[in-house]
Amino acid sequence: MQAFEPCQACHALTRDAGQKPGPQLAGLIGRPVAGDPAFDYSPALRAARDKGDVWTRERLDLFLADAEAMYPGQWMGSPPIRNAKHRADLLCVLEGREALHRPDGGSLAQHATGSGRDVRSRGPDYSTSR
Repeated sequence: MQAFEPCQACHALTRDAGQKPGPQLAGLIGRPVAGDPAFDYSPALRAARDKGDVWTRERLDLFLADAEAMYPGQWMGSPPIRNAKHRADLLCVLEGREALHRPDGGSLAQHATGSGRDVRSRGPDYSTSR
């Protein structure tokens, strides 16, 4: 959850955390842009919602890289996250998964199976019984 630390002053990841200055992020991926009914969004984000924009991992990655370029006039005051690894780690948290770190300092997303196995690896998978 270290990736989320800069965000937690304004955002919460659980529905029972109460309202903060920013919108609730529980269940964000798959939700319409400007989809927290308890939050008063900028006209820019309300317009995105009205045209049908939905938060996908890809859209969030672009938004976190430069929210103002994506939705000019939006009100989120945090600076862009230029580092792709930091964005990937934050996206894992927003998806409800922790980022897995490699010894070389890189990160791998834990996969939907929950195994955390790097599917790019071509070595044997000893995680299943034979």
